[in-house]
Amino acid sequence: MNTPDLFSSRIAHGQSIVSALDRQSKLISRTRLLVFLTGVLWIWVMRSQIEILLLGLIVWLVGFLFLVHKNKKIDKELNIQRHLVMINQEEQKINAGEYAHRMSGDLFLNVFRRTENDLDVYGQGSLFQYIHRSVSDQGHEAFARSMITPYTQHEIILRQQSIQELTPRIDWRQRLMAIQQDHPIRYQTQQLMMEWLKIPKLAAVPRLWQILAITMPVIAIGMTVLHMVGKVDRSIFTSFVLGSFAVLIYFANQAGNWFRHLTRIAKELDTLLPCMKWIEQAEFKSVYLQRLIQGIQKPQAASDSIKTLNKILARYDYRMNPVVFIPLNFLVWWDLQQILALDKWRKKFNGNIDAWFDTLARLEELCSYAQLAYNNPDWVYPEIIEDWFVLETKAVAHPLLSTAKAVVNDFNLNPPNRLALITGSNMAGKSTFLRSIGTNILLASSGSPVHAKVFKISVSKVLTSMRISDNLQEETSTFYAELKKIKSILDAANAQDHVIILIDEMLRGTNGEDRKLGSHGLIKQLIQLGAVAIIASHDTSLSSFKDQYPDQVRNYYFDSYIDGDQLKFDYKIKEGVCSSANASFLMRKMGIDL
Repeated sequence: MNTPDLFSSRIAHGQSIVSALDRQSKLISRTRLLVFLTGVLWIWVMRSQIEILLLGLIVWLVGFLFLVHKNKKIDKELNIQRHLVMINQEEQKINAGEYAHRMSGDLFLNVFRRTENDLDVYGQGSLFQYIHRSVSDQGHEAFARSMITPYTQHEIILRQQSIQELTPRIDWRQRLMAIQQDHPIRYQTQQLMMEWLKIPKLAAVPRLWQILAITMPVIAIGMTVLHMVGKVDRSIFTSFVLGSFAVLIYFANQAGNWFRHLTRIAKELDTLLPCMKWIEQAEFKSVYLQRLIQGIQKPQAASDSIKTLNKILARYDYRMNPVVFIPLNFLVWWDLQQILALDKWRKKFNGNIDAWFDTLARLEELCSYAQLAYNNPDWVYPEIIEDWFVLETKAVAHPLLSTAKAVVNDFNLNPPNRLALITGSNMAGKSTFLRSIGTNILLASSGSPVHAKVFKISVSKVLTSMRISDNLQEETSTFYAELKKIKSILDAANAQDHVIILIDEMLRGTNGEDRKLGSHGLIKQLIQLGAVAIIASHDTSLSSFKDQYPDQVRNYYFDSYIDGDQLKFDYKIKEGVCSSANASFLMRKMGIDL
């Protein structure tokens, strides 16, 4: 079964589960109504027989609460299953090339400036938009960072193992996504929790509060019982009630200070809890995944901590129902009890809140790459070489091009050859080829599979000068912007950094003579520095460097040909120098008289 058929099957299966759960939910809702009406009838019929009435009401209450619990559980699962159907429908669209509506990662263009614009890492029609599957804010950033982080060979191999293990576990991965759909985890959740733990005035609860929490409920219940049996006068009881509520108002304000931060993130904590449970229950073999899970299991299970905290927040929310809350607060001093419970949780808590969010984020970004691998089973995991420098590829293509549409190429760049000069006519495929190499290197460096049959690569960083634009805010011309990029490339080459340099049509912002002078000077400098570079240009005179440096330089080209009145391309890289040009033909096609 091919990938589109797999998603169609998953959608159909999910929809059948949704239909079954929906029927169950409606049945239980009707049963609850019937049970409720039965209880009302029971009270009416047995109103004169108190003992039987009470016994029946106990049975009725147990049954009714069971149905409420069951209905809530089914509705929760029904919601998750609906999200799973939508997730698979989204995967179906992505596989069909429809992903322009997805999160593009534009905001990261201003955060991580390097080669992102040249290689379409972020933005509309980018790698981020195609691969990214995170739901949380933390997951968005973790994935964005992973695409440009310079991992070591050991780290890349560990990441490959993790992604390979996660790839077939699509049910586990998609459920982790589905759980978060209604209330995604935000940065604010993490920040508010950390801030709350550090609030100085909440450092300790006065001893008097603890005494009041024990004694006052006893006194309140006692006074109420004595008043009901006529042992305490109404005026005395009224004074006691008014006095108690005066103190309780003070504790209500104090409870507000304690709970203000946490009540703002209660819904997201309801999301975080099942996420942590789902992660803790997983059993992984890869070292990196095991380490991630240990981060939320020790010294205390994250799900246990969040579950306890959620219960306290749920009890505090009783104040939303005044019919229940007012008598409850008077009789047991409810606000004060929740303050003490929250204080106890703070003191007992022995974990790392940051680890909860970090673990979720890292798993989300690994799951993104795992989904990429799942959707493209014909892609290969690169062989990561520690020695400098190796680049060997077979059937390499741009990751954003489907296997059906992509024209694949073989390309090697091994010592002593370190510099490839690619010439070719307009639209023949030079720029796309450079981006194919660059984007696949980025994927390889993140532990992801790549769009190739063979891909061997040394641990390296990609530096580019391909897509140049002026910057009005910085008052930077196109030419000067390119010079700044070239300077950073030369700085890295002079420092003997392990970088792969990709340059497309260098110095295009100046006149022909200066461009030729500068291009020849730059290439000569890169060769002398032993830099690894792939340079594409229309200027066939650059191919002369092969004669001067036969061991270090190799010439390649992309060709075009004219078939009748049509310009055609095969987009295949060939060794040698381009001998054809199509600029005149294209200009004439556009109506320019030459």
